[in-house]
Amino acid sequence: MRALKTIYVLFGLWFFASAVLSLRAIHAAHSHTAGTSYAVFRTMSLIVASAFCGVAVYGIHKKALIAWKIGFSVIAAALLAFLISALSAAAKIPSNDHPGVAAAAVIVTAAALALFWSFWWKKQKSYFVKSAPPKDPHK
Repeated sequence: MRALKTIYVLFGLWFFASAVLSLRAIHAAHSHTAGTSYAVFRTMSLIVASAFCGVAVYGIHKKALIAWKIGFSVIAAALLAFLISALSAAAKIPSNDHPGVAAAAVIVTAAALALFWSFWWKKQKSYFVKSAPPKDPHK
């Protein structure tokens, strides 16, 4: 779990640094344009992502069972994000190159990866379950 905590710390710092840079871009813009509103949305989402990473690190460190349960939603969100980006890229393939085959390959690969990581995460539950204190034999 040390590696997972390290990854979350690095991503949290990356998101935070990106939010700071995005705030700088908002401050530099002198007009209320569509780009400015997008930058505000981007900044807010980066702050939320950074906070999520911080909470995840804390949950993993404290071995909170809720962190294990939320791990499945992280896998599902990653699957959804991958499918959206990969299928949008596959949609740009010319029709004579069979974009349906590429889309099917993307879906099968994404499903296989999501299953693999779900089974792996399911095996990590023992890390989060706190063992009961030993019973006193004299009572």
